Amino acid sequence: MEEKPKRPAIDVNIIHDLESRANDVSRSLNLMISQLKTNMDQISQVTVEGLKIYQHSVDDICDDLDKSIHGMYSLISKCDEIDQNMSPLYEMSNQIKQFQKILTQLEAEWK
Repeated sequence: MEEKPKRPAIDVNIIHDLESRANDVSRSLNLMISQLKTNMDQISQVTVEGLKIYQHSVDDICDDLDKSIHGMYSLISKCDEIDQNMSPLYEMSNQIKQFQKILTQLEAEWK
């Protein structure tokens, strides 16, 4: 039978040192994950606030546009009213032009 090669003896101090380092790495990793979670929570909160501000801005713009469109239609309506009220003036203008023409003809005859 073949003889198995002897394994070297395991140093218990090395095992304890390795375990201590693994615990240090584990604590560091837990701390880093905790900080990452805190940062992600803050980022999420800022994102939600940004979306609320965006939504509020969109709502305000829509309201302002509605008011502006309503004001524009009111202005157009008033302009149409003024145009209708001015129609007699157009007729008067034509009559005045005719009077001026007649007066000019009379002046020419009297000279």
